[in-house]
Amino acid sequence: MVKKWLIYCLAGVCVLVLIALVLTIWLPVFVAFRSVFGFVCLFFLPGYIWSYVFWRGGEIDGTERWILGIMLSVVSVPLLVFFLNKIGIKINIVNVLLESFVLMLSSLIIIYYKKIKSKPSL
Repeated sequence: MVKKWLIYCLAGVCVLVLIALVLTIWLPVFVAFRSVFGFVCLFFLPGYIWSYVFWRGGEIDGTERWILGIMLSVVSVPLLVFFLNKIGIKINIVNVLLESFVLMLSSLIIIYYKKIKSKPSL
């Protein structure tokens, strides 16, 4: 049986591709896809994943998690970019996306270790 989250992820990607295809009416194809997927990678995913660090699965419902995910992303990604720019890392598309992925990866590592720590040892 296919996991429920996998179906949701595939449906989400299909919706994003559809939005990008609609935007190709006004924008070039590459710009439309970069805009849609860049928006999601910068302004949604980092905060959404970090919301699982702060609140476990059943503590908040889906709508709250979506809104908190957007808010956490809007706060954390620009702050990280700002502070890394202050120490000398230039602001460009590649660096901003890498910083966003580092945020996501760090939260996934924290979630993984929390899950391991909460399991009872045999």
